[in-house]
Amino acid sequence: MLIALAKLRQEIDFELEAFYMDVGLQICTNPRTLSTVQELCKAFNVKLNVVKFDEVLPTKTLLVSRERKRPVCSICGLVKRRLMNIFAREHGFNKIATGHCADDIVRFFFKNWMSGQLAWVAKLKPLVPSTHAKLVAKIRPLYECLELENLHYVKLHGFKPAGCSQCSFFLRNDKWHNLLMEIEKKVPGFKLNFVKRLEELNLNMPNGSLKECKICGEPTNLEICGYCKLFNKGEIGAKGEN
Repeated sequence: MLIALAKLRQEIDFELEAFYMDVGLQICTNPRTLSTVQELCKAFNVKLNVVKFDEVLPTKTLLVSRERKRPVCSICGLVKRRLMNIFAREHGFNKIATGHCADDIVRFFFKNWMSGQLAWVAKLKPLVPSTHAKLVAKIRPLYECLELENLHYVKLHGFKPAGCSQCSFFLRNDKWHNLLMEIEKKVPGFKLNFVKRLEELNLNMPNGSLKECKICGEPTNLEICGYCKLFNKGEIGAKGEN
């Protein structure tokens, strides 16, 4: 995605910076990933911003996971979305670009649909507009690209993917990935056609306007946002806290 945007910048004048987050967990952090990102940004003259969880979070992610009895991955995702939004807003950017491809979108769709999280389905678009003054719009430039295409594109440019060999998210067997691969074999073009039809659907965003968290002031549909519920220092370690 960064390579594509860097090349597009030569034709359309816009500001572009990269944002890398070090989650600070030994089982997840991969030194090769940062070195690859640094090499990539240097090659395409893109400024790299690095943020470390340990330097910005009030409590260690692993401790919060144990205390709240929540998977590390769910906490990691929540924190990443928050940090990306705050960084983009405070530095004057009006779009957050993420590298989600067609494979990701199809998996997200079925996972959320089956779990009843219908509100998320409306957000699976190449452009998710801002619905609050403090919320930065999101774009997915690789929306109509396949995972395999991305892999070949990266290799074509001489960059070796720095896949994490320990992170539980990548190690665990994803039944949806395997299922969708089987469907793609029997119905070639299924994933790409699926996201194109999804893009055309006129899906309404969830009802109810966003408010600001009473503790941190960030956008949320609750009185207290999920981040503050997890990382409130006064609550972590309290007896009986879930």
